Amino acid sequence: HAWHVRGLNPAGDGRQPPDAKEALRSRVAGHLLEVMENKAGKQGLDLKMLAIFVATLEHLMHGDQRERLKQAWAVHDLRPDASTDFKGLVSVLEVFMAHYVYISQKADSGYAHTFGQALMEVKTISRIYGGWSKIDTFIQEQASKRLQSSGAKLFFNDAAVAADEVLLLFQEVSGAMCHDMEKTFQQFTGGKEGRVKLADLRHAESGDLFRESVEYLTELGALDESEKEPYVFMPNYMLGPSNCDGTTSFYDLCCPNACESHKEQLERALVGAANHVSVISDRS
Repeated sequence: HAWHVRGLNPAGDGRQPPDAKEALRSRVAGHLLEVMENKAGKQGLDLKMLAIFVATLEHLMHGDQRERLKQAWAVHDLRPDASTDFKGLVSVLEVFMAHYVYISQKADSGYAHTFGQALMEVKTISRIYGGWSKIDTFIQEQASKRLQSSGAKLFFNDAAVAADEVLLLFQEVSGAMCHDMEKTFQQFTGGKEGRVKLADLRHAESGDLFRESVEYLTELGALDESEKEPYVFMPNYMLGPSNCDGTTSFYDLCCPNACESHKEQLERALVGAANHVSVISDRS
């Protein structure tokens, strides 16, 4: 998987926030970076300032996750110090994760304000998100572990521990769905070469895939208009923000960039190598 921090992607954020409050939160990272760049001046950010920027983002993201979990806990009429049972914990985690899957499905400011809204969101996500069954099974497993560890009464801390584990699995599920998208793309003419006619994608029975505007594809660098009929570049398209899961106010979980892993392997091989040309030739 890969993260696209909201407000920092040149191509935009892919999905529009549901309201003004979410839109304001989504601009925090960009504003923070601007403030730090102004402070740094012409010399730019050094390693220390970059580390401070990343640590601040991490703190904001973790805090945002906890706030969303608190909302999922509260919508079940549970006080912060109250306890619940196995079934209640499963429901809390399902509501929490439903907010992590398509931002367009979130109610109002991104939180379900009533129990009825929460159940409706879970029902909707379970129908439209292909990876939900795996996520829900893992939620049951994590709730069972907390039951074995803490006993019949489960508190908010149990929900927090379980939520952290489920979020890690969600990253794997999201990445796997990117691979499924790649396989779908390859079924089209030219798909294995990573270049498919836009018209073929538009007329395909592929649900919500390949429905982005021409303007978006152009800005993304995914559209090839050098010929009479425009083509779409698969790698550029898959890495675009429209294929991200709208996870929080601050970042989207996006398709992994295979080039990054290859580059990392090459960099590791080059470190300490006596003959850089030989290392590069062996991997070409």
